[in-house]
Amino acid sequence: MKKIIITLIAILSVSIGYSQDASFSQYNNSRLNTNPAFTGTDSTLVISANYRLQWPNMSATYQAVNCSVDKYIRIIRAGLGLNYFYGSEANGTYTKSRIDFNFAPHFELFKHKLVLISAF
Repeated sequence: MKKIIITLIAILSVSIGYSQDASFSQYNNSRLNTNPAFTGTDSTLVISANYRLQWPNMSATYQAVNCSVDKYIRIIRAGLGLNYFYGSEANGTYTKSRIDFNFAPHFELFKHKLVLISAF
């Protein structure tokens, strides 16, 4: 019975999977676009800028720009960040622009051995 349930879960999880957004897959190096809870995980100022030109030889060229900056502020025990994203196709069917302000409080537990970070 246990094997049947695991097999059904595996089949259902494969059948309802979707392809990944093209703009998301490029920016694994941009922490704030991947996960806002990464805001302020370093004590230094982190600046990131990315540009992507996908399918340059096709008529539906996709291009995207992502810039972000974040820093941990010790006084408020939280990270503050700003993220800008712009993506568009050459034929104009898709254009997206977004600015995010991130606030990520750090909750330290067990004498600073574990840190829980949530983001707003």
